[in-house]
Amino acid sequence: MSRLRFDQHAVALALGASLPALAAALVLLWTGGYSAKVQWTVTTVLGAVAAASLVSLRVHVDRDRARAVFDGLRRRGIVPDWREPDVIRAAPVPFYNSFDDAWRFADALGAELAA
Repeated sequence: MSRLRFDQHAVALALGASLPALAAALVLLWTGGYSAKVQWTVTTVLGAVAAASLVSLRVHVDRDRARAVFDGLRRRGIVPDWREPDVIRAAPVPFYNSFDDAWRFADALGAELAA
């Protein structure tokens, strides 16, 4: 068996490090009395995040307010992607982003949603 390249090794470590948290989240989700719709929706999102490091957030307000949240993130130095009608996408890739980057994104998102 050949050795992994540095980038492959880094990705494998990042994915391996996330598995315990993913497993814990799924156990809590599936034993927590949530509806089947919530269970499957969150499971799908967690799986996608673990596999592709992509988060899509649908802001359930009018389009203008959702766009204002997106623009506010951009002003705060976050580089999300906009999808019509009201979806904000972000890609916190473990190979490129630190825990602090993810925290800054979550903090900025919370601040923009509260504004």
